[in-house]
Parts: sequence; structure tokens; C-alpha cells
Amino acid sequence: MKSNEELQRHASDILARAQSKDSSLRLLGGVAIRRLFPEPAEFPPLQRTCKDLDFGVGRKDAKGLAEIFASCGFEADRQFNALHGATRLMFMAGDLQADVFVREFAQCHTLDLEPRLRLIDAALPPADLLLMKLQVVETNEKDFQDMCVILLGAEIGSTDAPRVINAEYIADLTAQDWGWYTTCADTMDKLSAYVDANLPQAEQTVVLSRLKQLRQKMDDRPKSMKWKMRNAVGRKVIWYQLPEEARR
Repeated sequence: MKSNEELQRHASDILARAQSKDSSLRLLGGVAIRRLFPEPAEFPPLQRTCKDLDFGVGRKDAKGLAEIFASCGFEADRQFNALHGATRLMFMAGDLQADVFVREFAQCHTLDLEPRLRLIDAALPPADLLLMKLQVVETNEKDFQDMCVILLGAEIGSTDAPRVINAEYIADLTAQDWGWYTTCADTMDKLSAYVDANLPQAEQTVVLSRLKQLRQKMDDRPKSMKWKMRNAVGRKVIWYQLPEEARR
């Protein structure tokens, strides 16, 4: 398994090559979070080793990825890419896997990446990185750790910036989609319990305060008619997918 430092070097090489091609390729997942927030990621309760590289890319730029990754020592997984290439691509360098989500990030819920890829350099904005963790129904330790890193490293705001979580964007998304809102709210409740049990008082205060601000924005935002109709059905009908992780 590669160290986090090795993963960051690989990510930097790939991103530099993508930038030279004016590609919309952006880093996401645990490596992106540690790139944007290196200080809180080194806090002992939140330290973890990432396993793979994850990226997002726009539809038009997906065709040029094979050349970009090849120039950085990666080979395309031809079988996987032939089957899933419209939405997801995979590249390998030895035992190191790089996943690329094309146009959208589809897991428990679907997040539209296209309008978000060029908002900041190198990675998706913090709001999207947080949403990718909040949408996980079966949350695990690394998800909680990553959310804590983001909430310690970024303040709540109304714009997209490397150290700002755009609460307006998250509130708009969850006000349109009852499923997104419900899963995010459930995960926030679980995250609060995790923070209480695992973080010292000073860090608890920061994370819980920012989580409260974000939840208030979500709750206060007027909900769409579609949201209200789905709310009438409630939890009697499943509102999420449980994705199977891609395997070589």
C-alpha cells in the first residue's frame, strides 16, 4: 500500500499533466481532503492511510484521460472501461488504482459533477467533498474521519473556495431532493455522536458548531413540491442505492 505522501505525489503528477491539457480532471475522496486540509488530517484521531486515487472529470474531457494517465505510468483497465466508460474509468499503476467518475458521482445518491469541476484548482470544492461523505448510508470510520477533517479545515460560508463549505449549495440541493436531505441529516446525526465519542473538547466545539450551522441552513431552506410529496411517503420506500464497489 502506498503512503499518503506517495499518493499525493502521484496525484500531483496526474493533475499537472491534466492542467497542461486544460482538462477538467479534479481530485476527490480522501486524497483530495488531505490535499486541501493537511493540518487537521494530521490530528491523531483523524489520521488514516488512503488506499486509492479518485477523480472526477467532465464528459468532454474523459476521452483524453488515457493519454494523461499513460504519461504518468498508469495503464487503462480495458475490460472495466469498455463496460463502464460512460460513467466511470479505471487506471492502474502496479497495485495503485485510480478511479475516475465521469460527469457524476453515483453512489447512494447521484451528485452532478459537471458544473463543479472548475470552481477551484486541483480538487472538487469542500462542499462536494463533504456531500460525498454525507451521502454514504453505511458510514464507516474513514467516512467520519474525513468529514471531521473537512469541518475542522473549512468554515461555513456561501461561496466555493478551498477553505469554505458552500452551505447555500448544499441547502439548495437538499431542498430539492428529499432523499438527499434525509441521508445527509441521518449522517449528520451519526457524525455528531462520533465527534462526541472521539474528539477532544476543542475540536468537538468546532466540528459541532459548523455542523449545526450547515444543518440549520438545510432545515431553513424552503422545500420544493417534489420534496414535500416524497416526504409524505417518508421512509416506507427506500430512497437510496447501496452500490457495489467496482472490482478488477
